Parts: sequence; structure tokens; C-alpha cells
Amino acid sequence: MRIVIMGSGGTGAYYGAKLVQAGHTVTFVARGAHLQAMQTEGLRIQGTENFHLPHVTAVSSLEGHAPADVVIFATKAYDTDGAAHTIKPVIGPDTTVLPIQNGVDSYDRIGSIVGHEHVIGGLCRISAEIASPGVIALHSSFTQITLGEMDRRPSVRTEALAKALNDAGIPTDVSTDIQADMWRKFAFITAFSGVTGATRSTIGPIRAVPETFAIYRRIAEEVVAVGKAEGVDLGAEFVDMLVVQAQGLPAGMKASLLVDLERGKRTEVETLQGTVVALGRKHGVPTPVTETIYGLIKLHQPQ
Repeated sequence: MRIVIMGSGGTGAYYGAKLVQAGHTVTFVARGAHLQAMQTEGLRIQGTENFHLPHVTAVSSLEGHAPADVVIFATKAYDTDGAAHTIKPVIGPDTTVLPIQNGVDSYDRIGSIVGHEHVIGGLCRISAEIASPGVIALHSSFTQITLGEMDRRPSVRTEALAKALNDAGIPTDVSTDIQADMWRKFAFITAFSGVTGATRSTIGPIRAVPETFAIYRRIAEEVVAVGKAEGVDLGAEFVDMLVVQAQGLPAGMKASLLVDLERGKRTEVETLQGTVVALGRKHGVPTPVTETIYGLIKLHQPQ
């Protein structure tokens, strides 16, 4: 397959590297020192996996490039609109775009720019970051992708893409309800990033204080209520499941949003907590805890 990785940070670069290893023709879209390092020194993965690709194709623009079979869309959510315009030159009649970003609006935002017929639903579970230019630190043993058609129907393109990813060593499954799966991840990420970001703490100390850990549950409840108003019913037991999941997380784990706060970088607060607040207002669903967390984190958002 001819594959474009739109957003070659930790997540996109790792998946692209695995696809290069599997023999696919992969073009990485990157910028700055990371782009220069990839062009001159290749791409190195270190951590729970360790390998080096001495030569990769890395570019800042896709103008003049041939249409892609697949675009894996892995930018931060706040870069979605600009990145969607960046990939337009490689969108051919049969190109599939797979967003694996946080949030629940990638399908609509990307589709409004490149055409909804090209976009499928997707999400990933992975912990990876740029350790230094051209070097990706993979922190997790899990690297799963879930994908599916937004209309819940089976399709040749989702099966073919899942096979290619699985054959490349990326555990991938085709969902029969990708929208619900995206909302499940959204609820977890929004609650986890909200409580760790607002307290500037890893999850272990948060769990040790019942009054603080209760904030996690309250955010999750509000996300689920907003999701139901949007037509996605995650079920009565889902919040309890999220709490149990949080109780089993490594004590030192923190959200990437908190990492961004600590580094003075832009965060995804608008895509996560901001979306819950906006949808709550749209549907008349109260979201007082999420709104408070949103305000606390937004104070530290770089202008």
C-alpha cells in the first residue's frame, strides 16, 4: 500500500515505522528539527520495541505526490483543519483516511475538507512520544488500533486496512460500532486528562484521596450523559467500568495533556473538556465538574 502518515509524532511515526518494516511505501509528514532528523538520519524506535530505519521518506508538503491508498491521520486535534488541507493533494478517488486522534469530531472535521466518503472512524491505544528529533520513545506494550465505517456496515476497505495493519504487527480490529468505541475512549481520556491535568498529579496520589478520585467519576458521568444526548448510549454500567479501569492503572501514569502542561505546550483541552461543555450547553445537559476543570486547565493554555 501507498500510505501517508499525517502527523509524525510518537503515535504516527511508530505506526508508520511498523508499516515500513512490513514493506509498504510510507511517506511521513513532519516539520522542524524532527523532519530534518528523519530526512538525514532516518527514524529510530526505542523503549518497549527497539529498531532503526536508516532511510525513510519524510516531507513537509504533499504537493505533487501521487494519490495515497491510505492516510493515517495522527496529528494533535487542534491541528486537524490545517492538516486536512495538507493531505488534499494525495486524496484520490479511492483514498481512505483513518483518523486515530483524541476526540469525537475528527470524522466530521476532516470529511468537511476532503469529503466524508474518504473518511472512516478510528482510534488507537498507545503511549509514545518524540524523545528527540528522529527518535520515538514507545512507553506501552499496547499499540492497538480500532477502526470501522461510521455507518456500522462492513466494507472491503476496512477489512483490507485491518489486515495490512495486523500483518505489520499492529493489533487491529474492525468495530461494528466505531462511534460508540470512540465515545468510550473519549470518556476515559476526558476524565483521566481532566483530573490529572487539574491536580498536576499522576493517578496514584489521586486514587489515594477519595474526594479527589470522585472527580474522575463525575467527569465520566457528565461525558456519558452528553454522549447519550448526542445519540450514543454507552450503558448504565460504563462509568463503573471506567472507575475500575482507573483503579488498575499504574500509579505513575498521567495524561499527555498533563505532559503538555508541564512543558508549557498547547493542550487538547478544547477537544476534550471543551467539547463536553459545548455539547452540554447545546443539549441542556449540566456539566458543572467538567466545566470547572475546563476553566482551570484553559488558564494555562498558551496563547
